[in-house]
Amino acid sequence: MIDSTLTPSRIPYPISVEQQSNGQWLAQVLGWKECQALAPSREAAIVEIKQTLNDRLTRTDVVFIDLPAPQIEHPWMKHAGMFQDEPLFDEVLEEIASYRRELDADRPELHSDDV
Repeated sequence: MIDSTLTPSRIPYPISVEQQSNGQWLAQVLGWKECQALAPSREAAIVEIKQTLNDRLTRTDVVFIDLPAPQIEHPWMKHAGMFQDEPLFDEVLEEIASYRRELDADRPELHSDDV
């Protein structure tokens, strides 16, 4: 079902305005390549693209649809729990923590009371 109650009075559209090698200015609605205007000045190109976009939108319905988000497994999840039955795992964790404490002891800025 389409909800027609969403009718804002103004919708911003990103426009690219670029001077061409021949001196003309090309204004283009980003993401809508076929909606463009070419004019002799930057200002004229902007005025023209506004009219072009407005004309296009009077003939076009812009609707939003909701789609379910894809269910993508995190690439590391297949490794989660791979050491759950490893008898030395707790010892390895303690070695890592001990090494971290040793490294941190050499950095007095980590032990400041200002933190």
